[in-house]
Amino acid sequence: MTTHRPADDGPYALAVVEHMDRARTIVPPSLRLGFTARYVIALMIVATLTILIGWSGVQEINQRSTDAAIVNVSGRQRMLSQRIALLASRLASARADADDAAAERIAGQLRTATEDMGAAQDALLEGDATRGLPGSPSPEIAALYASDVEGQVEEYLRTATEVLDASTAAASARAAAELSTLATEGPLLADLNEIVAAYQAESEARLASISRNEFIVVGVMLLVLLLEAVFVFRPMSDRIRRETRRLRQAAAQHKAEAKRHAFGLRVRDAVELAETEADVVDVVALAHETSTGIGDVDLLLSDAAESDTLLPVLTQSPNQCGIREVGSCPALRRGQTMTFDTPTELGACAQFRRDARELDRDDLRCACVPLTFLGQGIGVLRTVSEGGAEIPADQLANAETVARAAGNHLGTLRAFAQTRAAADSDPLTGLLNRRGLEAELAKLGSTQHVAVIAADLDHFKAVNDTYGHAAGDQVITEAGLIMSRLTRSGDLVARVGGEEFAIVLPMDVVGSTHDLTAAARNLAERIRVEFSELASEDGPSCTISLGVAGPGPDFDDLMRQADAALYASKSAGRDRVTVAGEHVPAAS
Repeated sequence: MTTHRPADDGPYALAVVEHMDRARTIVPPSLRLGFTARYVIALMIVATLTILIGWSGVQEINQRSTDAAIVNVSGRQRMLSQRIALLASRLASARADADDAAAERIAGQLRTATEDMGAAQDALLEGDATRGLPGSPSPEIAALYASDVEGQVEEYLRTATEVLDASTAAASARAAAELSTLATEGPLLADLNEIVAAYQAESEARLASISRNEFIVVGVMLLVLLLEAVFVFRPMSDRIRRETRRLRQAAAQHKAEAKRHAFGLRVRDAVELAETEADVVDVVALAHETSTGIGDVDLLLSDAAESDTLLPVLTQSPNQCGIREVGSCPALRRGQTMTFDTPTELGACAQFRRDARELDRDDLRCACVPLTFLGQGIGVLRTVSEGGAEIPADQLANAETVARAAGNHLGTLRAFAQTRAAADSDPLTGLLNRRGLEAELAKLGSTQHVAVIAADLDHFKAVNDTYGHAAGDQVITEAGLIMSRLTRSGDLVARVGGEEFAIVLPMDVVGSTHDLTAAARNLAERIRVEFSELASEDGPSCTISLGVAGPGPDFDDLMRQADAALYASKSAGRDRVTVAGEHVPAAS
C-alpha cells in the first residue's frame, strides 16, 4: 500500500512553479546557500568601495568649490582695497570742484565698496554660508591675519570712512591722501597677496590628498575584483557547469509538468461547463479514457440527500467496488490518494481484497483517489488494472487532477442546489414560495395549459389569537401536508402568503375544457373536505375556502380568476369551493 501526498498545485497553478519546486530538490541547498553568500559578500565589498570612490569624488568637488570661494573672496580683497583708494581720491576731487551730484554718486560707490570689504573680511575669519565660506581659517592663515593684517584692514576701512564723513573738501582731500598712501606705500597689499597665496597653497594640498585617497581606493577595488574573480566567481562557474547536467533532468520534468498542467486546464474547463452531476460524470469518464490510462475506472459519489451513502455512478471495471458508506472507504477517511499493488498485500483495502477474491484474481492493482469539497469527502475515483509495474506518476497525477476538478464542481453544484432550494421554498411547510412557484412556471413554458386553485384558511387570525402562533403554524403545516398528499407529483403547490396557498395543475388539453375544470374542482373539494374533517377534531383548526380557474395558458389571468372565485367563496360563507364564472349564492 502506498499513500500519496495530494498535489500542491491547484488547477490554476503554473507548471513553471512546479518545475522550480522540483529544481530545489536537484540543486543541493548547500550549493545555493554558498553561491548566494559569496555573491552577496562580493557585491557588498564592491558596493562599499564604489561608495567610497563616489564619496571621495563628492568630497573633492565640494572642496574645490569651497577653496574656489575662499580664494575668490580673499583675492577680491586686493581689488577692493585699490577700488576704495581710487574712489576716495575721486570723491575728494568732486568735493573740491563743488560737484555735489558726482560727489554723492561716488560716495555711494565708496560706501558700498567699504562695506563689502569689511563683510568679506568677517566672512573669511568667521565663515559665511551665503558666500560658500566654511568658517575659521587654518591656524597658519589665522596667524597671518593676527600678525597685523586684520588691523591694517580695519585701519584702512576706518580711513575710508573718514573720507566719507569729512565735512570739508580739505578734510576729505587729507583723508583720501592718507588712504592712497596706505594703499600704495603700506604693507597692506603685500599682506593681502600673502593671504591669497596661503589659501591657494592649502587648497592644492587638500586636493592632492583627496586624489591620493581616490587612487588608493580604486587600486583596492581592482585588487578585490581580481580576488573575487579567482576565488568566488571561477569556482561558482565550475560548479554551475557541473550542475547543468543534472538540471537538464529538471527540464524534462518541466515538460511533463507543463503537459499535466495543460491537461488540468482542459479538465477544469470541461468540468465547469457541466450543468448537472451527470454531465460531470461524463467528463470524468472521457478524461480517464483519453489521459489517465491507468485501467478501468469506477466513480462512486455520496448521495445528495444522505451524505454518508456511496452510490456507483460510473462503472467500467468488472471488479466493482462494493463499499457503500463514506466512512468505510480508506481513501475518503484519510483524504489521500491510496494505491494497492495487489489485493493480498498487507494493508490492502479490505473491500478490494473481497472484490478480488470473488473474481478469483490476485494480480490486480487498485488506485483510489478521493473527491473532496471544502475538506469533506463526496466521492472516490477508483481505477483497477493488471498488476505488475508501478503506476506511472504522471498517470496518477492526472487522475488526481480529474478527481480534484470533479470534486470541486460537484460540491459547488450541490451547494448551489441547496441554496436555490432554500430560497425557493417555504421554511415552515417545505412547499414552494412565490419565487419558487414563478421559477417552476417558467420551466413549464408559456404554452402549457394549467388549472389554478387559490386557497385561503378561514378565520385563521382567530386560531392565532386563541391558541398562539405555534398552533397557527401547525394548522398551516397540516394544510400543506394535505395539499401535497392529494396532488400529483408534477403539480405545483405553493404557500404564497401567510395563510394563502396556490396549486397549479399542468394539464394536457385532450378532453373537453369542462371535464378538466371539473377535475380541478374535484381536487379542490377533496382538499376542503379533508381539511374540514380536521376542523371537527379537538384542538386548533379552521376550515378552508378555495377558488378554481382554468384550464388555460395564461397563469396570471387564471390566478386573478381563481382569486376572484376564492373571494366569492369567502363572501358566500366560507368552507366551500367556487369555480371562476359560476354563480355563488350569498351567505345567509
